[in-house]
Order: sequence, then structure tokens, then C-alpha cells
Amino acid sequence: MRGMVERIKQAWEFLDRPENGFIRDMAAVAAVIAGTFLLIQALHWIVNRLMKRKKNTNKRVNTLRKLLNSIITYVVVIFAIVQIVQSVFHINLGAIMAAAGILGVAVGFGAQTLVKDIIAGFFILLEGQYSVGDEVTVSGASANYSGVVDELGLRSTRIRGSNGDLFIVPNGAIVSLVNHSLLPHSFFIACIFPPETDSNIMLDLFDKISKKAELDLSPLTKTPVPSICPAPGGGFSVRLKVVCQSHSQEILEKELPHRLQKGLAKEGIRVPESGFEIIR
Repeated sequence: MRGMVERIKQAWEFLDRPENGFIRDMAAVAAVIAGTFLLIQALHWIVNRLMKRKKNTNKRVNTLRKLLNSIITYVVVIFAIVQIVQSVFHINLGAIMAAAGILGVAVGFGAQTLVKDIIAGFFILLEGQYSVGDEVTVSGASANYSGVVDELGLRSTRIRGSNGDLFIVPNGAIVSLVNHSLLPHSFFIACIFPPETDSNIMLDLFDKISKKAELDLSPLTKTPVPSICPAPGGGFSVRLKVVCQSHSQEILEKELPHRLQKGLAKEGIRVPESGFEIIR
């Protein structure tokens, strides 16, 4: 222990010599950078732990966690840069900004966009417009972007397209958006049967198959409800109303008709050639 203290004392005396000023400054810069990295990691760890302790963690909590981590990173890095410039290199930023009026104006105009993006990001989270994992369509000033929200940051939103493309959209550039995940989606599965078919039996079969599907398929938000309406030619149409999560609609449009056809075949009922129709 005494040997370590002695080595630290010798290193400090070496750095304190006037001829070693450059080495001292570089060591100070390295210390600030290392301290900044450790502080960011520690604060991120605290935020992540606090968010994980919450019950019923949902997409909004995850979005808030990422946004807080983003704020922490920005603030700590900015303070570290100011510390290096003023304390290590002994540069008075206030005097420079006061002297360089034109540069200050330019920086001010440039910061307007940054401030706009940050404010927009806060309001997106505050109003719950969308969260990480939501399927959205965002309209910008010159283009539209559709996909799943991959990350909601302090300054920008990352949207993952269906083909894997990652769109990085500044929050302040979002003119309008459509959130496809806020409410459940619904559609109908319809099948026309001839008039000689017993409608009550068909309703019971559709209801039985629907209840079984609700137990097997988690994307269904409620039990599909069958109903009957007249069809051209004297027959009738059995319509099954399906309410589901938005991202699972295409899968259910294929899976449920398959289950219905299989269930009807098991009861010896042949599906008409017209088959099942998807009505959105």
C-alpha cells in the first residue's frame, strides 16, 4: 500500500513540473473522458434499474427509459466538453462567444433546429403519440416513412421499415403521423352458403371454432363473433368479426380461414367454391 502511494506521489510530482505541462493537460483530458464514460454508464444503470422495478412494464416505460438515457448522455458530454475547454485548455468560452458576435448568431440559428427537435421529442412522449414498438406512418416535409418505431430519442426517431431499412427522422421535422397500434384492428371473414344449409348449425360451428381460436391465438383481443346476413341468390352469408392487434392482422387473415375450413370439414360440411372472403 505504501509503495502505491509513493508511486502516485512521484507521478504527481512529475506532472507538476512546468516542462511537463502538455503531458499534464493530456492526462487531465484523459481523466475527464474516462470519468465522463463511467458517469454515463453509472447513470444509465440507475435509470435502467429504476425502470425495471416498475410493475407492468410497457412500451411507454421503455420509451421513457431510452429518452432519459439519451438526455443523460447529452448533458454529461456537454458538461465534459465545457470542462475540458475551460479548465484544461484555459479557454474562456464566454469571452469568445461575446467577442465572436457573428459566430454566436450562427450558432444560435443552428441551435434553433436542435431545440425544436428536443421540444418535439418531449411532447411526443408526454402526449403518448407513439412508443417504441408501435407501427407508424410519419409524414415529413418531403417524404413519408412507414414501419415500426425502433427508438425514440431526444432529438430523433428511428423507424425500421418492412424491408429492414432504418429511417432516422428528426422529431421537429414530423408534420403528421398515423399510429396503427393505438387501437385494435378489425375485419370480417365471410362465407356464403346455399339456402338449404341450416343457419343455426353454421352459427354454432363458427362460434365453437372462434372460441377455440381465441385460446390458441394471443393476438386476438376478443372472441370473434359470428353473424348472418342475406346473400344474393337466396342463400346467406356467415360473417365472423375479428378484432386483433394491428401487427397480426395479415397473419390472422390467413390462419382463421384455414381453421374454419378445417373445422367445417371435420363436421362433414363442404366449403362452397367461393371460399372465404376477407372484408376490411
